[in-house]
Amino acid sequence: NQKDAARFSLFHALRSIDYRGCERVVRINGLDSPYWKEDIRCSVAGGCDAIRIPKTETEEDVKLVEKEVVRAEREFGRPEGSVLIMAAVESARGVMNALEICEASDRLFGVALSGGDYTKDLQTHITGTGIELMGARQNLVIAARAAGVQCFDTVYTDLDNMEGFRQDVETIHLMGFNSVEQSVEDTVFALRNHPLMPKDIKIYGFIMDSTTGELSEVSETDEQ
Repeated sequence: NQKDAARFSLFHALRSIDYRGCERVVRINGLDSPYWKEDIRCSVAGGCDAIRIPKTETEEDVKLVEKEVVRAEREFGRPEGSVLIMAAVESARGVMNALEICEASDRLFGVALSGGDYTKDLQTHITGTGIELMGARQNLVIAARAAGVQCFDTVYTDLDNMEGFRQDVETIHLMGFNSVEQSVEDTVFALRNHPLMPKDIKIYGFIMDSTTGELSEVSETDEQ
């Protein structure tokens, strides 16, 4: 079926493409579907760096995924703790439970807001002003900072409005969201200092320019 074909493509993409140091985060199917466990097995076997949980609403969602990640690491010989977790928050319930989600697992390195589904759940829509997202954004940032994890904003979809994009970026930066550079620095720091990471392994962080494809290395110190 289509799901099996997609997993086949995913596995070979993870195995064969040179991502030049970029993190490989795989979004699995929803936990209300019969597909997500096999998605995790395929992703971990392929060598992904992290699993993104869609529609996360409770700490139990994170713990459920963590259990399957641990099982897949053992099955495919991955070092314990090598596959991290990101939680995507897409509903009012998820926003209200943000702190418990952020503290649900040591593997969880960050939370992300999915604005489209969240606004549908809130019975509104994306306006371009950011008003409809303000409460969720601030709640997620506060929870992430309290838990010591990263916080990522929703995607900006009005690609013809670069001035609106600039203003949106300035707004979320002032609200406390991680910058791209800081996110890369934090991730490199976490990987370098992971207890299972051999000290002779060199780890670097890069940011890719989405227009030119140019990679720029992000400097990072071992002290934070």
